[in-house]
Amino acid sequence: PAAEHRAQLLMVQRADGGLTIGDTHEYDAPFDFDVVEDPYEHLAGVVEGLLGRPLPTVRRRWAGVYAQCTDTARVVHRQRVRDGVWLVTGPGGRGMTCSPAIAERTANELGW
Repeated sequence: PAAEHRAQLLMVQRADGGLTIGDTHEYDAPFDFDVVEDPYEHLAGVVEGLLGRPLPTVRRRWAGVYAQCTDTARVVHRQRVRDGVWLVTGPGGRGMTCSPAIAERTANELGW
């Protein structure tokens, strides 16, 4: 299930002691908007193995769709919408990690 659903084990303990665990990505268009349980069950099993105990019941689940640039030579899509307005999108699941570099490069390319 991990390879099939491109699952990554991301886990962080929240301030209230709970865990945020994830995630899976779907890259091939058209994207499904439903949530398939197999990869989440797999990730939960891996986490239980690491922690050495069963996980409590999942209280909340987030499912989203990440815009990803289809031009494989670029990480993001940049497009001038009108004077002073630029659309920058498409880093896929890399936005949290790459957004500072994307912003810096965009500003440099636009001469800001």
